[in-house]
Order: sequence, then structure tokens, then C-alpha cells
Amino acid sequence: MTDLDACLPPAPLRIAAAAIACFAGWSTADTVTVGPGGDFATIQAAIDAAEAGDAIEIDPGVYAESLSMRLPITLRPIAGAASGSVVIDPGGLGICVLVSGVAAPGVRLQGLTLRDGAAGAIAGGISSSNSHVVVSDCTFENHSGGLGGAIGIDGGSLVVQRSTFRNNAAFDGGAIDIASGAAVEIRDSVFIDNTALSTGGAINAIASSQVEIIGCTFVRNEAALLGGAITMGTGAQADIARCTFDSNHSDEFGGAIAVG
Repeated sequence: MTDLDACLPPAPLRIAAAAIACFAGWSTADTVTVGPGGDFATIQAAIDAAEAGDAIEIDPGVYAESLSMRLPITLRPIAGAASGSVVIDPGGLGICVLVSGVAAPGVRLQGLTLRDGAAGAIAGGISSSNSHVVVSDCTFENHSGGLGGAIGIDGGSLVVQRSTFRNNAAFDGGAIDIASGAAVEIRDSVFIDNTALSTGGAINAIASSQVEIIGCTFVRNEAALLGGAITMGTGAQADIARCTFDSNHSDEFGGAIAVG
């Protein structure tokens, strides 16, 4: 740690501060709508037409889409719609949201339901590569993947707030897989009935990742090898506080948490 590092807040907080600063600088950001009578019929069409900093507001309904995002854009329900009323569901035929190379402040997903995403080697819900992603008040259910059932992050950063992960499955990280070098903050979220064929029934993090898990609940998550709820690989830096663990299971080591 340098003297400068000692004077700065933790990395996830610096990321959040940068996000606020960047959004404040975009005075020309637009808000467009998706749905009957909206500006676009599909979410992807709105994404393709958007510019950095735009917000896309979506009418309630089920959208059978696999989305690709390469700019810092916000997706959220249209004003007045209930949280979770917008459902992104590719029907097990692809990833819900693929994020690649999006700089801070990053992609922001607010109040959405993502379900039935499926992938081979990567995550079925959100797969993020060298990007910054902020997820708040979302539900992830019935996803399957290789590295992360619901979310897989490789580089960059991830912030998850007040979200629910239910019945997701993967080889590593039944709900979330965190690859080397990623900075992740997970707060006030719930993980129920997620499964890993290897490590981390709910969350798996590998070497050199930085992870904060604060105020979360883990119930009935399972891993065949290590960490029924959480696995922190050798070299991963973790701060786990004020969390509740109930009925999680591993066939080998760490019914709740495995380290190393």
C-alpha cells in the first residue's frame, strides 16, 4: 500500500465515486423508452441507438432477448412500474446480458428480473469482461453457466446491491464467479438454492480478486467440492461481515465458507 492508498477509501467506494462524477458530467444524456408506444420495440434496438450516459426505460413485460452492451448505459423499468416487472428471458437459448470493455461509470441495471439465461463456459445472466457493472434491486433466477450461473466477471468491477439470486447453477460460482483481478462489492443481497458442481455454491472468487460481502443472506446453497456458500481462492482478498448462513452444504470442505 502506498501513502496515497492509505488516504483513499476502498476500491469499490472509489469506483462508486467515479461513477457519480462521470454521470454528473454528461449533461446531454437522453432517456428513451422501450415497449408499446415507446421509442423502440426491443431493448437491444434502444441499446444500439444509445450514447454513453443514456438511460433506457422499459415497459413491464417479458423480453425474449440476449443483450450486448458496450457503452455505459442504464437499464431500468419505466417510471411508475414495479421493480422486477421488466423480465429479460432468453428462454435458455443464450446469455441475458453480455458486457464488454465498458469503462466507468459502467453499465447500470436497476429493478430488473433476469431469468433463464444459459451459457457454456461463461455466465448465463450477466457476463462481464474488463467492464464496470452496477446492479441494484434485481432478481436473478434459473441461470446456468460454466463460470458463474447468474454473473461472471473477468476484470473490471462489479457492485451488487439489494438483489436476489435464486436457483442458479454453474461449475464454479453457482450465482457469481469472480475472476482474477476483479474488484467486487456485494451488499444487502440474498442467495437461495444456488449450486456449483465444483466450488462456491453461491460465490466463487479466485486469486488477486478483491471482494466485499456485507449484510448478505445465504440459504441452502451447495457445492460438490468446496464452500457451500462461498469459496475464496488462495490470494483472494475478502471482507465478509454481517452475513447470515443457513443450511448451506459442501460435500468436501467448508459448509458455509472455504478459504484457500
